[in-house]
Amino acid sequence: MMMMMMMMMMMVMIIPLLLLSRLLLLLLHTQLLLLLLLLLLLLLLLLLLHLLLLLLLLLLLLLLLLLLLLLLLLPLLLLLLLLLLLLLYYYYYYYYYCYYYYYY
Repeated sequence: MMMMMMMMMMMVMIIPLLLLSRLLLLLLHTQLLLLLLLLLLLLLLLLLLHLLLLLLLLLLLLLLLLLLLLLLLLPLLLLLLLLLLLLLYYYYYYYYYCYYYYYY
């Protein structure tokens, strides 16, 4: 009789424990899924940030390359400017002095 009572008591205690453990397992499972989703979102954000930083680095490199190109081409541009000024000077000299003295 005592054994039967003990068995009944165990059954009465085990069934809610089993149900509770099942509920806890389900809850833990959903929390793990939420945590997994959160980690996935964080990973996606980090990837986006990484791509943004990579793009920024690429733009900075491009800007540096353009600056270097400008510095390399600056003497050539100055030489072309000097040549243009020289041509304008000769044009001005030829048409306004030589032409003027020749006809007047």
